[in-house]
Amino acid sequence: MQISRFSSQPSKDPVTQNAPKDNPGATGPTGLLPPPTRSALSQEPRPKGIVGYIISRYTWYIERLQHSLESEMPRTFRMFRIFSVGLKTFIKDFTGYVRVLVKLSFPSERLENLTLHQLQLYHFMPYDMFKVFPVLAISAIPFGQNLALPFGYLFPRQLLCRHFWDLQQSHDFAMRDLRKRVLYARPVFRCLQASVAGIEPLNDRVRMQSVCHLLGSGRHPRDTQVMELRQLFSAAPYGLKNIKRHHVHSLLRLHDLSAVRSRKRLRDHARWLLCHDFALTAEARGVPATDATSQRQDQGVDSSSVEGSGQSTLQQCDLASLHVNVLKTSLLLRGISPIGLDSSGMVRVMERWLAVSLQLSCADSSLLLHLPILLFYNHPTNLALVAR
Repeated sequence: MQISRFSSQPSKDPVTQNAPKDNPGATGPTGLLPPPTRSALSQEPRPKGIVGYIISRYTWYIERLQHSLESEMPRTFRMFRIFSVGLKTFIKDFTGYVRVLVKLSFPSERLENLTLHQLQLYHFMPYDMFKVFPVLAISAIPFGQNLALPFGYLFPRQLLCRHFWDLQQSHDFAMRDLRKRVLYARPVFRCLQASVAGIEPLNDRVRMQSVCHLLGSGRHPRDTQVMELRQLFSAAPYGLKNIKRHHVHSLLRLHDLSAVRSRKRLRDHARWLLCHDFALTAEARGVPATDATSQRQDQGVDSSSVEGSGQSTLQQCDLASLHVNVLKTSLLLRGISPIGLDSSGMVRVMERWLAVSLQLSCADSSLLLHLPILLFYNHPTNLALVAR
Protein backbone atom coordinates (compact mmCIF):
# COMPACT_ATOMS: atom_id res chain seq x y z
CA MET A 1 0.00 0.00 0.00
CA GLN A 2 1.28 3.45 -0.93
CA ILE A 3 0.20 5.72 1.90
CA SER A 4 3.27 7.93 2.32
CA ARG A 5 2.19 10.68 -0.07
CA PHE A 6 -1.02 11.20 1.89
CA SER A 7 0.33 11.36 5.42
CA SER A 8 1.32 14.64 7.04
CA GLN A 9 3.42 12.89 9.72
CA PRO A 10 5.56 10.24 7.96
CA SER A 11 7.96 9.73 10.85
CA LYS A 12 5.25 8.84 13.37
CA ASP A 13 2.66 6.97 11.33
CA PRO A 14 3.36 3.18 11.39
CA VAL A 15 1.35 2.68 8.23
CA THR A 16 3.50 5.20 6.41
CA GLN A 17 6.72 3.66 7.58
CA ASN A 18 5.80 0.41 5.83
CA ALA A 19 5.15 2.15 2.52
CA PRO A 20 7.56 1.28 -0.33
CA LYS A 21 10.24 3.86 -1.11
CA ASP A 22 11.26 2.73 -4.57
CA ASN A 23 8.20 3.96 -6.47
CA PRO A 24 7.70 7.67 -5.80
CA GLY A 25 5.88 8.21 -9.09
CA ALA A 26 2.92 6.00 -8.27
CA THR A 27 -0.36 7.88 -8.09
CA GLY A 28 -2.83 5.44 -6.59
CA PRO A 29 -4.29 1.99 -6.93
CA THR A 30 -4.56 2.17 -10.72
CA GLY A 31 -1.47 4.24 -11.55
CA LEU A 32 -3.27 5.46 -14.69
CA LEU A 33 -3.39 9.21 -13.94
CA PRO A 34 -0.49 11.60 -13.45
CA PRO A 35 -0.06 12.74 -9.89
CA PRO A 36 -2.70 15.37 -9.06
CA THR A 37 -1.66 18.68 -7.63
CA ARG A 38 -1.34 18.45 -3.88
CA SER A 39 -4.09 20.61 -2.44
CA ALA A 40 -4.44 22.15 0.99
CA LEU A 41 -6.67 19.20 1.87
CA SER A 42 -3.81 16.74 1.46
CA GLN A 43 -1.63 18.81 3.78
CA GLU A 44 -4.02 18.55 6.71
CA PRO A 45 -2.93 16.32 9.65
CA ARG A 46 -4.87 13.09 10.07
CA PRO A 47 -5.44 10.53 12.80
CA LYS A 48 -3.38 7.35 12.84
CA GLY A 49 -4.43 3.84 12.02
CA ILE A 50 -7.32 2.71 9.87
CA VAL A 51 -9.17 6.05 10.13
CA GLY A 52 -6.15 7.88 8.78
CA TYR A 53 -5.86 5.37 5.95
CA ILE A 54 -9.52 5.83 4.97
CA ILE A 55 -9.18 9.62 5.01
CA SER A 56 -6.03 9.35 2.89
CA ARG A 57 -7.83 7.21 0.31
CA TYR A 58 -10.80 9.58 0.27
CA THR A 59 -8.51 12.57 -0.18
CA TRP A 60 -6.84 10.87 -3.10
CA TYR A 61 -10.18 10.31 -4.85
CA ILE A 62 -11.16 13.96 -4.31
CA GLU A 63 -7.87 15.16 -5.81
CA ARG A 64 -8.24 12.71 -8.68
CA LEU A 65 -11.74 14.06 -9.43
CA GLN A 66 -10.41 17.63 -9.32
CA HIS A 67 -7.57 16.74 -11.67
CA SER A 68 -9.98 15.01 -14.06
CA LEU A 69 -12.26 18.04 -14.16
CA GLU A 70 -9.33 20.37 -14.76
CA SER A 71 -7.95 18.27 -17.60
CA GLU A 72 -11.10 16.96 -19.27
CA MET A 73 -13.60 19.80 -18.69
CA PRO A 74 -11.42 22.88 -18.12
CA ARG A 75 -13.99 25.50 -19.11
CA THR A 76 -16.76 24.00 -16.98
CA PHE A 77 -14.44 23.58 -14.02
CA ARG A 78 -13.13 27.13 -14.42
CA MET A 79 -16.68 28.52 -14.63
CA PHE A 80 -17.77 26.92 -11.38
CA ARG A 81 -14.54 27.92 -9.66
CA ILE A 82 -15.01 31.56 -10.73
CA PHE A 83 -18.55 31.64 -9.39
CA SER A 84 -17.77 29.85 -6.13
CA VAL A 85 -14.76 32.02 -5.28
CA GLY A 86 -16.42 35.20 -6.57
CA LEU A 87 -19.58 34.60 -4.59
CA LYS A 88 -17.64 34.13 -1.36
CA THR A 89 -15.80 37.40 -1.95
CA PHE A 90 -19.02 39.18 -2.89
CA ILE A 91 -20.78 37.97 0.28
CA LYS A 92 -17.83 39.12 2.38
CA ASP A 93 -17.89 42.61 0.86
CA PHE A 94 -21.68 42.77 1.04
CA THR A 95 -21.52 42.00 4.75
CA GLY A 96 -18.91 44.72 5.19
CA TYR A 97 -21.05 47.19 3.24
CA VAL A 98 -24.07 46.48 5.46
CA ARG A 99 -21.91 47.12 8.51
CA VAL A 100 -20.85 50.45 7.03
CA LEU A 101 -24.48 51.45 6.49
CA VAL A 102 -25.34 50.46 10.06
CA LYS A 103 -22.39 52.49 11.33
CA LEU A 104 -23.41 55.57 9.35
CA SER A 105 -26.98 55.29 10.66
CA PHE A 106 -25.80 56.52 14.07
CA PRO A 107 -25.86 60.33 14.42
CA SER A 108 -22.36 60.39 15.87
CA GLU A 109 -20.82 58.64 12.87
CA ARG A 110 -19.82 60.41 9.65
CA LEU A 111 -18.30 59.52 6.33
CA GLU A 112 -15.03 61.00 7.58
CA ASN A 113 -14.84 58.31 10.27
CA LEU A 114 -14.60 55.41 7.81
CA THR A 115 -11.39 53.56 7.03
CA LEU A 116 -9.97 53.31 3.52
CA HIS A 117 -11.47 49.86 2.99
CA GLN A 118 -14.87 50.95 4.29
CA LEU A 119 -14.88 54.00 2.00
CA GLN A 120 -14.20 51.81 -1.01
CA LEU A 121 -16.99 49.43 -0.04
CA TYR A 122 -19.33 52.42 0.34
CA HIS A 123 -18.37 53.60 -3.14
CA PHE A 124 -18.22 50.35 -5.13
CA MET A 125 -20.80 48.01 -3.61
CA PRO A 126 -24.05 49.77 -4.68
CA TYR A 127 -22.99 49.51 -8.32
CA ASP A 128 -21.72 45.94 -7.87
CA MET A 129 -24.98 44.88 -6.23
CA PHE A 130 -27.07 46.44 -8.98
CA LYS A 131 -24.97 44.90 -11.73
CA VAL A 132 -24.92 41.31 -10.45
CA PHE A 133 -28.53 41.24 -9.22
CA PRO A 134 -30.06 39.76 -12.43
CA VAL A 135 -27.72 36.75 -12.25
CA LEU A 136 -28.44 36.26 -8.55
CA ALA A 137 -32.20 36.58 -9.08
CA ILE A 138 -32.28 34.07 -11.95
CA SER A 139 -30.07 31.67 -10.00
CA ALA A 140 -32.60 31.68 -7.16
CA ILE A 141 -35.22 30.13 -9.45
CA PRO A 142 -35.18 26.31 -9.54
CA PHE A 143 -32.67 25.23 -12.19
CA GLY A 144 -32.12 28.90 -12.97
CA GLN A 145 -28.40 28.62 -12.35
CA ASN A 146 -28.17 26.41 -15.45
CA LEU A 147 -29.04 29.52 -17.46
CA ALA A 148 -27.52 32.29 -15.33
CA LEU A 149 -24.05 30.84 -14.83
CA PRO A 150 -23.21 30.17 -18.51
CA PHE A 151 -24.48 33.61 -19.54
CA GLY A 152 -22.52 35.24 -16.73
CA TYR A 153 -19.42 33.34 -17.81
CA LEU A 154 -19.84 34.38 -21.46
CA PHE A 155 -20.63 38.04 -20.68
CA PRO A 156 -18.70 38.84 -17.49
CA ARG A 157 -18.41 42.58 -18.10
CA GLN A 158 -22.14 43.04 -18.65
CA LEU A 159 -23.58 40.58 -16.12
CA LEU A 160 -20.96 40.22 -13.39
CA CYS A 161 -18.99 42.55 -11.12
CA ARG A 162 -15.33 42.76 -10.12
CA HIS A 163 -15.61 39.94 -7.57
CA PHE A 164 -16.09 37.40 -10.37
CA TRP A 165 -13.37 38.65 -12.72
CA ASP A 166 -9.86 37.29 -13.01
CA LEU A 167 -6.84 39.59 -12.98
CA GLN A 168 -6.73 40.03 -16.75
CA GLN A 169 -10.42 40.82 -16.98
CA SER A 170 -10.20 43.30 -14.11
CA HIS A 171 -7.35 45.10 -15.85
CA ASP A 172 -8.99 45.13 -19.29
CA PHE A 173 -12.39 46.27 -18.05
CA ALA A 174 -10.89 48.97 -15.82
CA MET A 175 -8.84 50.38 -18.70
CA ARG A 176 -11.84 50.31 -21.02
CA ASP A 177 -13.97 52.21 -18.51
CA LEU A 178 -11.18 54.68 -17.75
CA ARG A 179 -10.70 55.44 -21.44
CA LYS A 180 -14.36 56.39 -21.73
CA ARG A 181 -13.96 58.71 -18.75
CA VAL A 182 -10.77 60.35 -19.98
CA LEU A 183 -12.45 61.20 -23.29
CA TYR A 184 -14.55 63.72 -21.37
CA ALA A 185 -11.49 65.59 -20.13
CA ARG A 186 -11.37 67.76 -23.24
CA PRO A 187 -15.06 68.82 -23.05
CA VAL A 188 -14.53 69.83 -19.40
CA PHE A 189 -11.43 71.82 -20.38
CA ARG A 190 -13.35 73.54 -23.19
CA CYS A 191 -16.04 74.54 -20.70
CA LEU A 192 -13.38 76.06 -18.45
CA GLN A 193 -11.98 78.02 -21.38
CA ALA A 194 -15.40 79.25 -22.46
CA SER A 195 -16.01 80.99 -19.12
CA VAL A 196 -12.67 82.77 -18.86
CA ALA A 197 -13.81 85.92 -20.67
CA GLY A 198 -16.48 86.68 -18.06
CA ILE A 199 -14.22 86.44 -15.01
CA GLU A 200 -13.94 89.52 -12.86
CA PRO A 201 -11.73 91.07 -11.52
CA LEU A 202 -8.96 91.24 -14.08
CA ASN A 203 -6.32 89.62 -11.86
CA ASP A 204 -8.40 86.46 -11.51
CA ARG A 205 -9.02 86.39 -15.25
CA VAL A 206 -5.30 86.63 -15.96
CA ARG A 207 -4.58 83.76 -13.54
CA MET A 208 -7.16 81.54 -15.21
CA GLN A 209 -5.94 82.47 -18.68
CA SER A 210 -2.41 81.55 -17.67
CA VAL A 211 -3.56 78.14 -16.39
CA CYS A 212 -5.58 77.45 -19.56
CA HIS A 213 -2.59 78.45 -21.69
CA LEU A 214 -0.35 75.99 -19.83
CA LEU A 215 -2.86 73.18 -20.24
CA GLY A 216 -3.40 73.98 -23.90
CA SER A 217 0.34 73.92 -24.58
CA GLY A 218 0.86 70.48 -23.03
CA ARG A 219 2.00 71.55 -19.57
CA HIS A 220 0.43 71.79 -16.11
CA PRO A 221 0.21 74.63 -13.60
CA ARG A 222 2.10 74.55 -10.31
CA ASP A 223 0.29 73.68 -7.10
CA THR A 224 0.40 77.31 -5.99
CA GLN A 225 -1.22 78.42 -9.25
CA VAL A 226 -4.03 75.93 -8.74
CA MET A 227 -4.63 77.11 -5.17
CA GLU A 228 -4.86 80.71 -6.40
CA LEU A 229 -7.98 79.66 -8.33
CA ARG A 230 -9.74 78.51 -5.20
CA GLN A 231 -12.15 81.45 -5.06
CA LEU A 232 -13.16 81.03 -8.71
CA PHE A 233 -14.22 77.43 -8.07
CA SER A 234 -16.12 78.29 -4.88
CA ALA A 235 -18.49 80.78 -6.56
CA ALA A 236 -18.98 82.14 -10.07
CA PRO A 237 -18.04 81.09 -12.66
CA TYR A 238 -16.84 77.57 -11.75
CA GLY A 239 -18.76 76.72 -8.57
CA LEU A 240 -21.00 73.68 -8.80
CA LYS A 241 -24.06 75.94 -8.55
CA ASN A 242 -22.81 78.18 -11.35
CA ILE A 243 -21.48 75.90 -14.09
CA LYS A 244 -23.72 75.21 -17.09
CA ARG A 245 -25.58 72.00 -17.83
CA HIS A 246 -23.13 70.79 -20.48
CA HIS A 247 -20.27 71.39 -18.05
CA VAL A 248 -22.10 69.39 -15.36
CA HIS A 249 -22.76 66.53 -17.78
CA SER A 250 -19.11 66.31 -18.87
CA LEU A 251 -17.90 66.46 -15.27
CA LEU A 252 -20.26 63.64 -14.32
CA ARG A 253 -18.94 61.47 -17.14
CA LEU A 254 -15.36 62.29 -16.22
CA HIS A 255 -15.97 60.89 -12.73
CA ASP A 256 -18.19 58.03 -13.92
CA LEU A 257 -21.29 59.26 -12.09
CA SER A 258 -24.95 58.97 -13.03
CA ALA A 259 -26.94 62.04 -14.07
CA VAL A 260 -29.63 61.62 -11.39
CA ARG A 261 -29.59 64.67 -9.09
CA SER A 262 -26.43 65.64 -10.88
CA ARG A 263 -25.11 68.58 -8.84
CA LYS A 264 -25.80 66.87 -5.53
CA ARG A 265 -24.14 63.73 -6.89
CA LEU A 266 -21.05 65.79 -7.72
CA ARG A 267 -20.95 67.33 -4.24
CA ASP A 268 -21.32 63.93 -2.58
CA HIS A 269 -18.57 62.46 -4.73
CA ALA A 270 -16.25 65.37 -3.95
CA ARG A 271 -16.81 64.80 -0.24
CA TRP A 272 -16.10 61.08 -0.69
CA LEU A 273 -12.89 61.84 -2.63
CA LEU A 274 -11.71 64.16 0.12
CA CYS A 275 -12.43 61.51 2.76
CA HIS A 276 -10.58 58.96 0.63
CA ASP A 277 -7.56 61.27 0.42
CA PHE A 278 -7.38 61.66 4.19
CA ALA A 279 -7.99 57.93 4.75
CA LEU A 280 -5.21 57.13 2.28
CA THR A 281 -2.73 59.31 4.16
CA ALA A 282 -3.89 57.83 7.48
CA GLU A 283 -3.27 54.34 6.07
CA ALA A 284 0.20 55.39 4.92
CA ARG A 285 0.99 56.79 8.36
CA GLY A 286 -0.44 53.78 10.17
CA VAL A 287 -2.93 56.00 12.03
CA PRO A 288 -6.41 54.64 12.84
CA ALA A 289 -9.24 56.37 11.00
CA THR A 290 -10.76 57.67 14.24
CA ASP A 291 -7.50 59.36 15.24
CA ALA A 292 -7.06 60.89 11.80
CA THR A 293 -10.63 62.16 11.86
CA SER A 294 -10.14 63.87 15.21
CA GLN A 295 -7.57 66.11 13.55
CA ARG A 296 -10.12 67.43 11.03
CA GLN A 297 -13.50 67.21 12.78
CA ASP A 298 -14.46 70.66 11.56
CA GLN A 299 -13.13 70.38 8.02
CA GLY A 300 -16.51 71.21 6.52
CA VAL A 301 -16.75 74.42 8.57
CA ASP A 302 -13.24 75.60 9.25
CA SER A 303 -11.30 75.16 6.04
CA SER A 304 -8.27 77.07 7.27
CA SER A 305 -7.34 74.27 9.65
CA VAL A 306 -7.30 71.83 6.75
CA GLU A 307 -5.24 74.16 4.59
CA GLY A 308 -2.66 74.62 7.27
CA SER A 309 -2.27 70.93 8.00
CA GLY A 310 -2.29 69.64 4.40
CA GLN A 311 1.41 69.86 3.61
CA SER A 312 2.51 68.61 7.03
CA THR A 313 0.16 65.62 6.72
CA LEU A 314 1.64 64.68 3.35
CA GLN A 315 5.19 64.94 4.70
CA GLN A 316 4.38 62.61 7.58
CA CYS A 317 2.97 59.79 5.44
CA ASP A 318 4.89 57.19 3.45
CA LEU A 319 2.80 56.36 0.38
CA ALA A 320 5.45 53.88 -0.76
CA SER A 321 4.40 51.62 2.14
CA LEU A 322 0.96 51.13 0.56
CA HIS A 323 0.26 48.03 -1.49
CA VAL A 324 0.57 48.52 -5.23
CA ASN A 325 -3.10 47.54 -5.70
CA VAL A 326 -4.15 50.32 -3.32
CA LEU A 327 -2.14 52.84 -5.33
CA LYS A 328 -3.53 51.54 -8.62
CA THR A 329 -7.12 51.72 -7.38
CA SER A 330 -6.54 55.24 -6.05
CA LEU A 331 -5.28 56.42 -9.42
CA LEU A 332 -8.20 54.85 -11.28
CA LEU A 333 -10.68 56.47 -8.91
CA ARG A 334 -9.20 59.86 -9.76
CA GLY A 335 -9.22 59.31 -13.51
CA ILE A 336 -5.49 58.66 -13.95
CA SER A 337 -4.17 55.70 -15.90
CA PRO A 338 -1.57 53.58 -14.04
CA ILE A 339 -0.39 51.82 -17.22
CA GLY A 340 3.38 52.15 -17.59
CA LEU A 341 3.89 53.34 -14.00
CA ASP A 342 5.78 51.36 -11.42
CA SER A 343 5.05 51.73 -7.72
CA SER A 344 7.37 54.75 -7.34
CA GLY A 345 5.73 56.42 -10.33
CA MET A 346 2.27 55.89 -8.86
CA VAL A 347 3.50 57.31 -5.54
CA ARG A 348 4.73 60.48 -7.29
CA VAL A 349 1.40 60.96 -9.05
CA MET A 350 -0.55 60.51 -5.82
CA GLU A 351 1.75 62.91 -3.99
CA ARG A 352 1.02 65.52 -6.66
CA TRP A 353 -2.71 65.05 -6.16
CA LEU A 354 -2.55 65.03 -2.36
CA ALA A 355 -0.34 68.12 -2.26
CA VAL A 356 -3.39 70.08 -3.45
CA SER A 357 -6.36 68.06 -2.19
CA LEU A 358 -5.20 67.97 1.44
CA GLN A 359 -5.39 71.78 1.46
CA LEU A 360 -9.05 71.74 0.41
CA SER A 361 -12.28 71.35 2.33
CA CYS A 362 -15.84 70.37 1.48
CA ALA A 363 -16.45 73.96 0.37
CA ASP A 364 -13.98 73.41 -2.47
CA SER A 365 -15.92 70.57 -4.13
CA SER A 366 -15.70 72.02 -7.62
CA LEU A 367 -11.94 72.58 -7.47
CA LEU A 368 -11.40 69.03 -6.21
CA LEU A 369 -13.48 67.58 -9.03
CA HIS A 370 -11.49 69.58 -11.60
CA LEU A 371 -8.09 68.39 -10.35
CA PRO A 372 -7.93 65.64 -13.02
CA ILE A 373 -7.93 68.50 -15.56
CA LEU A 374 -5.78 71.03 -13.73
CA LEU A 375 -3.10 68.55 -12.66
CA PHE A 376 -3.24 65.63 -15.13
CA TYR A 377 -4.86 66.84 -18.35
CA ASN A 378 -1.62 66.20 -20.28
CA HIS A 379 -0.36 63.27 -18.24
CA PRO A 380 1.47 60.83 -20.56
CA THR A 381 -0.37 57.72 -19.38
CA ASN A 382 -3.77 59.32 -20.03
CA LEU A 383 -2.69 60.59 -23.44
CA ALA A 384 -1.44 57.13 -24.36
CA LEU A 385 -4.71 55.59 -23.20
CA VAL A 386 -6.79 57.92 -25.37
CA ALA A 387 -4.53 57.33 -28.37
CA ARG A 388 -5.06 53.53 -28.25
